[in-house]
This record gives sequence, C-alpha cells and structure tokens, in this order.
Amino acid sequence: MPVAADEAGFVEMVLSSADAWAPWIPKVDASLTPAARFRREMERARLGAEAGTHLRLLASLDGEIVGLFALNDIVRGAFENGYAAWQVSARQMGRGVGTEGVHALLAAAFDEAPRGVGLHRVQANIMPANLASLRLARKVGFRREGIAERYLRIAGRWEDHVIHAVTREEWPGTK
Repeated sequence: MPVAADEAGFVEMVLSSADAWAPWIPKVDASLTPAARFRREMERARLGAEAGTHLRLLASLDGEIVGLFALNDIVRGAFENGYAAWQVSARQMGRGVGTEGVHALLAAAFDEAPRGVGLHRVQANIMPANLASLRLARKVGFRREGIAERYLRIAGRWEDHVIHAVTREEWPGTK
C-alpha cells in the first residue's frame, strides 16, 4: 500500500513514463497532476482497505518506484470479483517488473484474509493495441474471454477492450 514517503518516487515514475503510458490512460487520469494522482491513489488505498473495495501495491527496485498494481471495484457476495490494472515505469518495461507485480497482486487477490482479499475471480480489461499488457496477462495466467466494444474512454476516444479473467482455481499460484 502506498505511504506518504512514496510520493516523490511515484511522481517521478509518472512524469518519466507519461509518453509511454499516454495511449492507455483515461482522460480523467491524464488531466491530474502526478502529485494529485498520488493523493488519489493514497485515498483509494485507505478507503479501499477500510471498505474492502480497492487494493494498491507499489513496486520498488533499488529505492525507485517502478510500478503501480491495483485491484479495483471489488464486489463481494455471489461475484467475489475485482478488476486488475497495472502500470510499469517506462524505464523498467520488459525487465520482469510487470510479471512480478501482477503475480503479487493476484496472490493478494486470491489469498484468504488476513494476508489477502480472498476473491474467486480477477478480471483485466486491456485495449487490443496494448500488446505488452496482453502478453503479460497471458503470461501470468489470465484467459481471454471476449471483446467489450467501446468499453472505456481512453485518451478522449471510446476504445474496445479485450476481457481477460482468471479464477482462484485456474491461477497457477494457488495450485
């Protein structure tokens, strides 16, 4: 979970990765300053921990913040589902940070309390052009379920997304 001391590193990651992330960022996120985005992520982490609706993990390497891994909109009851999202520092792309971060996120999602959230299913929705995230999703065990047309407004345009999911029974980390 992010802490106040992470702000400078988070801001640096967002600033140095802005161009690489631009095609995949919702307009509302792109309009926030990096410091405002950090404060929003801190608030989501705090409220999400209290309500059980969000989880935030920051990855660091040699003291540098290198990724944000999130579990959003956790729904309990019959669904027991959360939506995974991730962003890896442009300087660290292709170096295994995403794989390790999503593995840690899925471990937290599927582990029972107090270590984890205890979900049954995690979903990740990825734009078809985001080849790196599509590869990462497959690599860590997500399966493709279909296409959601005009699913999210990204960079000002309604974009299709490929729906991926993994259940506790499917995820290799629980076998």
